[in-house]
Amino acid sequence: MKKIIFSALVTLSCIGTANAAVDCEAVQDRADNEGKFFEQGVTKKVVQQGRLYFHTAPHSECKTPKVFIIKNDLAKTYVHYNGYDFIIYRTKAGHDVSGWVKANALSTDLKANPITSEEAAIKAVEKSVMKHKLLSSLDCTGFYVQEDKETYEIDIREVHNKRCGGDEATATRLLSYTVNKKTGEMCTSSMEWAQRIGAEDPTDFTCRPID
Repeated sequence: MKKIIFSALVTLSCIGTANAAVDCEAVQDRADNEGKFFEQGVTKKVVQQGRLYFHTAPHSECKTPKVFIIKNDLAKTYVHYNGYDFIIYRTKAGHDVSGWVKANALSTDLKANPITSEEAAIKAVEKSVMKHKLLSSLDCTGFYVQEDKETYEIDIREVHNKRCGGDEATATRLLSYTVNKKTGEMCTSSMEWAQRIGAEDPTDFTCRPID
């Protein structure tokens, strides 16, 4: 965990410069030694209005003015110290951003929308596909679902038959989604989606968050 915090300090210090009146590195050292750690991380949601800025250390003078998250963003908390939480936030492009934010701006009440059936998971994916126009139509497509304890893995494939055409022995995959049963959160490995959100490598098949 100390390595994680140190890495975040190096990253954020390149983005913003803290007020010289406070030794942010010393504050960080104290947090590293005295903070309350959550080894598995605790998922929290931003509840404050406006921008929630990152800090290189848990002190108001160590703010990085160009790095922030907004209301309803989800992040994992790994350390608490001095009224701040050290979090890791994953962007839609699949990048991790780490740093300290004000703890009272976060809540563990995620107000999740659990997915309780395969049918509900398919409906959620259908809505997402059409909302973001990842396919022009869902006609002549089929949903192939694999389920484990935590997620539904859903492939959308072409349906080939007399009406739709194509070789009936094949079913080309068009899109893949993962749906979290507990929270209702979704991600997709769609290359088109990766390109839209500015992923560095859209071809790496990373499952990137989507609503």
